[in-house]
Amino acid sequence: MALVTSATSKLYSGFDPRTIPGCIVWLDGADPNGDGTVPSNGATIASWKDKSGKGSHATSQVGTPTYSAASKCIYFNGSTYYKLPDGSIPTGNTAYSFYFVAAPTLADYQWIFSSGYNDTRAIGLVFYPNGTLEHGWWTTNVRTSAGVFTANQPALISGQYNVPGLYTYKNGTIVASNASSTNRNGAAANIHIGNRMDGTPSSLVQQFAGNIYEIILFDITTPDYYRQQIEGYLARKWGLVSSIPATHPYRNIPLATRPFTPLDISGCAFWVDAADTKTLTFSGSNVVGWADKSGYGYTGSNNGTITTTTLNGNTVLDFGSSRMTFSNYTQNVHSTTFIVAKCATGNFMFSMLQYGFYIYLGNWDLYYFSAGGDIIQFKDSVNANGTPVIPSNQYFVATIGYGGGSNTSVYNVNGTARSVTLTGGTPRPNVTITNPIYINGGSGNSFDSSQVCEILVYNNPMTNSQAQQVEGYLTAKWGLRGNFPSSHPFKIVPPLAPAFSPLQISSCRLWLDAADPSTLTLSGSNVSQWNDKSGNGYNVSQATSTLRPTYASNTVTFDGTDDIMNGTSISNLVTQSAYTTFFVGTILTQPAGGASYAGPAVWGDTDGYVSVYIASNAMGIYNWNGSAQYANVTPVSTSARVLFTGGHSNNTIYARLNGGTNTVTSSGNTDSLSGSFTLANQYNRPERGNFRLNELLIFSNALSQSDAQIVEGYLATKWGLKGSLPSTHGFKTITL
Repeated sequence: MALVTSATSKLYSGFDPRTIPGCIVWLDGADPNGDGTVPSNGATIASWKDKSGKGSHATSQVGTPTYSAASKCIYFNGSTYYKLPDGSIPTGNTAYSFYFVAAPTLADYQWIFSSGYNDTRAIGLVFYPNGTLEHGWWTTNVRTSAGVFTANQPALISGQYNVPGLYTYKNGTIVASNASSTNRNGAAANIHIGNRMDGTPSSLVQQFAGNIYEIILFDITTPDYYRQQIEGYLARKWGLVSSIPATHPYRNIPLATRPFTPLDISGCAFWVDAADTKTLTFSGSNVVGWADKSGYGYTGSNNGTITTTTLNGNTVLDFGSSRMTFSNYTQNVHSTTFIVAKCATGNFMFSMLQYGFYIYLGNWDLYYFSAGGDIIQFKDSVNANGTPVIPSNQYFVATIGYGGGSNTSVYNVNGTARSVTLTGGTPRPNVTITNPIYINGGSGNSFDSSQVCEILVYNNPMTNSQAQQVEGYLTAKWGLRGNFPSSHPFKIVPPLAPAFSPLQISSCRLWLDAADPSTLTLSGSNVSQWNDKSGNGYNVSQATSTLRPTYASNTVTFDGTDDIMNGTSISNLVTQSAYTTFFVGTILTQPAGGASYAGPAVWGDTDGYVSVYIASNAMGIYNWNGSAQYANVTPVSTSARVLFTGGHSNNTIYARLNGGTNTVTSSGNTDSLSGSFTLANQYNRPERGNFRLNELLIFSNALSQSDAQIVEGYLATKWGLKGSLPSTHGFKTITL
């Protein structure tokens, strides 16, 4: 069976598998040379180039696989195979995920992938002649039923190991699983495509015959939302869309991507960006303020004269020997920092008051953190103390993080990994410190004359794959790709991120989207059921025709008289200690009084414990924890669409409009979640909310600031509200 494919370029429909964290091998049959050149039909492919950026190229060992121009894939004749470099896949009892598009002949037992041999086989995938696929390792595996796979018929095969748990999918549907499988003993050697070892490394057994179109390997368990993105990409690329389930999120919608933004990785705690001039405050030509874009609202003030220059068409802050101070700054010991700057002598410093924390690229020490009198400190393992790790008078991208233990979690200069030596202290637990932070020096002085482009801090240790995404974003933006090694995955192609979906946040419990009319069941213009897009099936409905809201033009309107829709138990959507909700719509009528659990609401529960209420010129979050607690936000017009964010977090309830400042009220755990979810009503009161609803989301946890901003950015872009976001919002100028 021939595949329908137009895949010859490095990117397909704008999607790049490297946008998914943990991509370690990417072999593309449509681009076996990795540079877009197309081999002639029947050409031998002695080396199948890895496009992940890791350099794990597959080299032929016995015979030579050939290129099929008609199918744009690699053909295996049953007596040839490839070998990947030792150590190129996860070893030991660690997680992995794989994605293959292949068409086996099923003429015999055929190993499409294996590593190690005998009981050290790390990952094995073997087709049986009866159409079974076995996935696993020595004595531990899962097998599909017979006939799942058909000879010479292309299929999208994916699987993962969750530590524990083995899972296999065909065309987006799970076909074999064992949640308790564990104790993998992954080998670093003899990693083969199209063959397995048996007895000795030189023996060849049960080699693969057929076509292999694409292989993508990850060193993580890809969550469902990533798995579905990769399946959508492969299915559309290789003509398998009709084979994936009708309910698959990418069955009818092509996977789209957008430029990566730092907020795509959770935990962003500090982000100053000189290229975004809206975050700068000037006095004449001097910069006197710099606003943080992480969402935490820090604002820096100058200590000395700071002016501007440019790099790659972007504004850069010229500090000279001045500093900038950000008060009440909070950072975790376990964190990751990125710095793009240039300094005269290589002695750039980013530090906290009284040196409770610093990164000193002059390397005396390189990295230091003090918490409660306990310290951890490192220097570069190659450069002597006092010898900078960055060149003088050259722009650089420096990355360094700590996640516990006696080593850094990541340490790169211009995309090249470096190592450190522990010079003091012992491994530190993750605690939080609040103090002023200084750019280009310490609390009393500067150590260099510097020009600063951008600084990012994440309150978590990153994997190297995540760090490379941020580095790719920074080096492309600031024109510094020439400083990066050819092995860096974003040396040439800037990082992309999948077009955002609320489902990328795993705690999404309810998603009502009036822009998707396929989710609405109508009787005339009246809505009898509105289907939840979260995948949880928490649909809302109204059986009584006279109580139904109306639908028109991407909007569901509740009349404020008797319209109401009923849903699942409120305990399925929120917890007693945490949740986050987003509302996009227009409030049409407001009561004369203030906040009340006995008034109209956007949503609530039938027993009166939680709600998003409507008040005079206001909206807010209500919580009952033994007494009524309210968090109001104003002003709310009766003529303008708004983006409302609110929730329960850390013994507080909060509310904000259009991505702005939170109104916060102390409030402990909700007393009970015994009621059911309702739209336009709370506490079974006769009052009804009068509003137009465009989109409603509920997440069952307190979203991080960065995740909440991503959702706000998505909603603001979709519903034309970006102009209402504050200038420091992370997605003010980024389209999701």
